[in-house]
Amino acid sequence: MTADRAARVLSADGAVSAGRAGLGGLRAGVLLPYRAVPAPRTAALAGLAERLGFTSVWAAEVSGADAFAQLAAAAAATVSVELGTAIVPIGSRTPALLGMSANTLATLSGGRFALGIGVSSPRIMRSFHGLAPTRPLAAVGDALTILDDVLGGRRTFHSGEAFSSSGFTLTVPAARPPLLLAALGPGMRRLAGERADGVILNFVPASAAATLAAETAVAGRPFRRLALVRVALAEPGADRTPVTLRRGLASYLRVPPYARWFTSLGLGAVVERVTAQPDLDAMADALPEDVVRDLAVVGTARECARRLREFASTGLEPVIVPETAAGDVEAYERLITALAAHLAD
Repeated sequence: MTADRAARVLSADGAVSAGRAGLGGLRAGVLLPYRAVPAPRTAALAGLAERLGFTSVWAAEVSGADAFAQLAAAAAATVSVELGTAIVPIGSRTPALLGMSANTLATLSGGRFALGIGVSSPRIMRSFHGLAPTRPLAAVGDALTILDDVLGGRRTFHSGEAFSSSGFTLTVPAARPPLLLAALGPGMRRLAGERADGVILNFVPASAAATLAAETAVAGRPFRRLALVRVALAEPGADRTPVTLRRGLASYLRVPPYARWFTSLGLGAVVERVTAQPDLDAMADALPEDVVRDLAVVGTARECARRLREFASTGLEPVIVPETAAGDVEAYERLITALAAHLAD
């Protein structure tokens, strides 16, 4: 572990320290909406999240706004909150271009940026971008090698199975941002522990959070462990979770990497039963209520705040994914505002 890497992770801690008091000392982030919301609105939401006391704001990328452009606008709308991608795919841009974008955001944000990358899904990479399939671990390994040189201000010289780069050097390198790797399976989690500054987990059941926190801990150096946590507000005593949440969860069960992830968690029978349904509505209806409530935080704002604190006590850093209808900015604002009020208690 180099002193430079330790400084990168610790600098992220320092960048968000100003917001910690706003949530009663809890370190928690929010994911910006990435569907059906114009970029100017997401920049305003980043400013709101900062004022509410959240310590980080993250942008994902599917088919809406460009994540780096979103965060550039967010950097101008904020002062101290950490900004990061969670995630951008390694295949839709070359690693050298990813490094350029990360370097630019690190400069624009005054050192508040963290680069979160991952392999994405077959539908996004093959169907949306027309890219040939690659072996995920090999592709990520190539990307990390090239990014390590680019962000370190060194000339690239790598010929890999999925990515190659030779002779590229940043002309104006910034202070190196932390590099986080999205991971589901044990191989990718191990690679993150060996070569990245942190890991980004997804769909972590509350019942398995402590186990996964222990499995992803890295001895001897600072290593961040983020987890995307879906949060949905519900009326007191509601016996059925919101349909938008159920449909969202069901849609992921059709994605092979996530189906394997849920199966590894002991939910293989659920995956088989749900994916055998004829359409998404039927899939959502077939999801067992206890499984939904284990994979997501559902309840009143006070109940959700309590569960998020319990989740964070395992050592995982929650990044809240507000479960609201696509494009409903007002509902998103109400959710994070109510949640922050109770997290600050």
